[in-house]
Amino acid sequence: LLLTSSRPPMARAALPLALLAAFVAASTLLLTSSRPPMARAALPLALLAAFVAASTLLLTSSRPLASALPRMAARGGCFAARGGLAAGRRGRRVVVRLIKDPNMLKNLGGAGGDAPQPAGMPGNGLVGMNSDAERMEWDPDNLLGPRESGHLARLEAAQMEERNKAEYDRIVAEQKKEAEIARKRREERVFPEDIGDLDAVINYFLDTHPDDMEHEIARMRPAITLDLIMHMDKVVNQTQLLPEPTQAQLDQMYEYEALSQVLTEGIIMFDTMKMEALRAQENLKFLLTSKDKKSAMLELAGKNEIDDAFITLLDSNAQGAKAAGQDKVAEFLIQLREQASRYIIKPIAVPMREGEVPADQQPAPTIQQ
Repeated sequence: LLLTSSRPPMARAALPLALLAAFVAASTLLLTSSRPPMARAALPLALLAAFVAASTLLLTSSRPLASALPRMAARGGCFAARGGLAAGRRGRRVVVRLIKDPNMLKNLGGAGGDAPQPAGMPGNGLVGMNSDAERMEWDPDNLLGPRESGHLARLEAAQMEERNKAEYDRIVAEQKKEAEIARKRREERVFPEDIGDLDAVINYFLDTHPDDMEHEIARMRPAITLDLIMHMDKVVNQTQLLPEPTQAQLDQMYEYEALSQVLTEGIIMFDTMKMEALRAQENLKFLLTSKDKKSAMLELAGKNEIDDAFITLLDSNAQGAKAAGQDKVAEFLIQLREQASRYIIKPIAVPMREGEVPADQQPAPTIQQ
């Protein structure tokens, strides 16, 4: 085995030959000695075992024997502090372990941990036993960027935004559900056969859901005439003049009085919105047919014709064009809407003088005979 090894001859045979020579000398002494057989064979057998172990280690390792011993010690091996390899029973064992991470030597504490380290070392600034939080910012290549604060605030803001989004989705779902219920309720209504039948029209409005009153006033506007309002007022006046009205007559009087007021205010609001919508439609037609859009916009702004109804009409037309697939038309209308929004005149709240009564709380003027 020694002759077939690829190592140099002197390196291969140095220790084994020395052990072999010691074994031969011990065997010669054994044969010529007068001691008992067991006592005479102890030393030759020990030398023979050491020879076999050294030869096996030499042939199975690609390094010299001097470099193999520290590797064995680093893996948990030990050797005797006195007596060489053949240490006695009372020999003190010294364990040698290799520390591959150079940063661990710096952070062990004591005299070694307090020693300064060169600025260019890779482990400089790492967190250890004797380092502080400011040295965590070691980033020579600026890969992590500057340290940012407010992590908890950003986390709470993200959680709050998530909760708000969930609440918003819940509210939108409820609104869609309520809108669907209202749509089905309105479709199930049966119109009076003759809008000239005042009692039938009154009963139709009395059976209307409070949330649908504005919708029904707009849909039944042709049936809300001056004769209908005067008829209800007449019934109310007659009931008030009765000396002892019944409970049914009083209930009818209260219903007619409230319905008359609701219908009167409703038709005034509807007619006003209708006139504003018609005027906004004419203004939009004028703006779209004019060659100079900027001059037309300034002319409408000078006449105070750009109001909420005009903006709402632009929005509805833009949504309709987008739904129809006319993206360019929708984009053009949106641009007009943005330009027109700059000229909306909003009322300014003027502070009241001391002792002045608001207009809605002033007493109604009396009609002198």
